[in-house]
Amino acid sequence: MPESSGRKKFPVALGLGLAALAALLAAFGARIWQFSEPPAVPALLQGLEDSSAAGSQEAFLARLDKRFPKGSSESAMIAALLGEGFKLRKDAHSAEQEAVYERGSSINDRCRRSGSVQWSAENDRLTGVSGGYYLHCQ
Repeated sequence: MPESSGRKKFPVALGLGLAALAALLAAFGARIWQFSEPPAVPALLQGLEDSSAAGSQEAFLARLDKRFPKGSSESAMIAALLGEGFKLRKDAHSAEQEAVYERGSSINDRCRRSGSVQWSAENDRLTGVSGGYYLHCQ
């Protein structure tokens, strides 16, 4: 009798082990899928052509001028850029400030993107805004 009792426990233990393994693989797969999703592209960089295309940098500069015109609030521009994923880069030796965004290509998006916005301001008012971007798809 004890021998048949051991045989009955083996399929149950095997089934539980396989169920645990399946759950572990599903959780790992979900985690990999989550990390493969690229972050959202900032509105400032959406819909731009390859950065080497003729007129592309001029189009980006026009977009910057429209969104952040001279005389507008520096703090509002910084908040907008940070909200879109840009990071501030401070240079103590320069009067100009800079915010940068960088994202490499991924499984779901084969395009590498980066953008840079430089500006100067006085009393929270923009006195100049410039920048550039890089977009290259493989």
